[in-house]
Amino acid sequence: MATLTKTIQAELKAISAVAAGAIDKSSELAVATHLAALLFIDFAPDGTGTPTVGTKVLVQASEKVSGDDTWRDVDVRQTGAAAANSSAVDGTENAGATVIEESATTGIAVDEIVFFKNGTLGNSEWSRVWKVTTNTSFELVDGLTNAQTGSTWFSKCFQFVVPLDLTAIKRLRVVCLNNMGATNIAIHWRAAIITADSIG
Repeated sequence: MATLTKTIQAELKAISAVAAGAIDKSSELAVATHLAALLFIDFAPDGTGTPTVGTKVLVQASEKVSGDDTWRDVDVRQTGAAAANSSAVDGTENAGATVIEESATTGIAVDEIVFFKNGTLGNSEWSRVWKVTTNTSFELVDGLTNAQTGSTWFSKCFQFVVPLDLTAIKRLRVVCLNNMGATNIAIHWRAAIITADSIG
């Protein structure tokens, strides 16, 4: 039976803030020796205003090993434009916690993706809600990875998974355009990737 070699690459973009009306780019990944990949993109608002349109995320490929004149879109994703809700967690939510106490659950829905913005940005995280007890708590599918002490959660988050054929491209990057409407809000985003490298 053939064996598929896979590599979890360094994050193309660690969790990063993007100001309203701004652009942000991931690092470039040379993919000439890779066969395929799965790209993971996470998005979260960093405010509760109503954007004119959502943030646009471009997955771009190039057939050359250098230069910026050959980037082309191979996938385009756009977030929604609904206003987010947010609140600080009540005290400390320990690592492993699934029940997030919240006295006002307006705007939190089952199957919602929420973002916990930690004071140490790298300890922030996204999680999915599976149950809401009105004005008491919401519950997460999986326990928190990091303790969230005084962290603020935001709703209206998005997570995209993009499958990619790398056999005919040289480089890959992701571009975050947070300037698509007359009114924007600040955001956070992240891009990670796992590659399939060989079949032996």
